[in-house]
Amino acid sequence: MDTTFELYENSFLLWCASMEQPVVVDKYGSSLDIAPTLANLFGLPYDSRLYMGRDMLSDAPGLVVFQDRSFITDRLMYRAAGSKVTLLDESLEGEELESYLKKKVAEVNDKFSYSAKIIENDYYGYLFGE
Repeated sequence: MDTTFELYENSFLLWCASMEQPVVVDKYGSSLDIAPTLANLFGLPYDSRLYMGRDMLSDAPGLVVFQDRSFITDRLMYRAAGSKVTLLDESLEGEELESYLKKKVAEVNDKFSYSAKIIENDYYGYLFGE
């Protein structure tokens, strides 16, 4: 078993009695995506900028980030240790691959950086008070 990706592979099931048809989401997601998804489904007021995850029912492509900065998108799997890329979209190649990978690595690094700054500066304490 691949301990970077496969160890964490699972499914998320959400049941609602009032749904007339099942909704199948066929993209990668993580536990970070559950809160924004539920907030959207229940019409709760929330600021998506304050969540690391994304609403799984949105049109935004999936992104799963792991503790070691490895990640999975709809187009590739990136193993941070050794900078190994596994393509999920075979049409991604050459300069397009390099550009896409560079953009996603920067996005993941930014997520880690901003998360650290949020904790260091007690941003949520500032934003919401005691």
